[in-house]
Amino acid sequence: YLKYLTESCHSLAGSKKINLAFFSREKSLEMDFDEEKLQQILLNLLSNAIKFTPEYGSVKVVTDRIEIKENPFLQLEVSDTGPGIPEEQLPLIFNRFHQAPATWEGGEGSGIGLALVKELVQLLSGTIKVKSEVGKGSSFRVCLPIHRKAAKKGSAEWLFSANTAGEEDLTVNQPVMATAPVNAEKPLVLIIEDNVDVVTYLITCLDDQYDLQVARNGKEGM
Repeated sequence: YLKYLTESCHSLAGSKKINLAFFSREKSLEMDFDEEKLQQILLNLLSNAIKFTPEYGSVKVVTDRIEIKENPFLQLEVSDTGPGIPEEQLPLIFNRFHQAPATWEGGEGSGIGLALVKELVQLLSGTIKVKSEVGKGSSFRVCLPIHRKAAKKGSAEWLFSANTAGEEDLTVNQPVMATAPVNAEKPLVLIIEDNVDVVTYLITCLDDQYDLQVARNGKEGM
């Protein structure tokens, strides 16, 4: 799911000639998660990273499973090679309506995104920390507790499973074709769409009545 969300920002990064990459240190990870909140967290962090990173820079998303006081956590880190954040600004960046100075490369921010991210992370009982160095870039690290108490989803569950391991550069067109088993009792529908929001909406509409397969472009669809 996190890889798929990252890929949804690929064209935005490409428009600024920024290399956007996703790395997973775990082959796969199953856990309870809130799709909408996790989407808002990651896309806000990615949007900020891409906005403030100059042309030919890089933005990286790294995921891992870690232990904190013998409890399992998902660690999600978004780092960039942007201008960095001055040390005196770091305690303020999660405050509502705190704007990035217009002198920063990338322009002013609205002052909403990071405040929202922190609130959502806290709602999920997680933590968020930032490290930054002026002239070298910033890194935002989110840690969310891993629980496995919720019931599993139906046929659409495979869509968001993290089924890749190791370093993978998103500039390489790796297929993410669905491999869910076909349910002979339901008609089969193939969704060809590269926008994660549209895919999520279509799955919500169709999942009860159809067996779904998803491809992110025409080549994979064929």
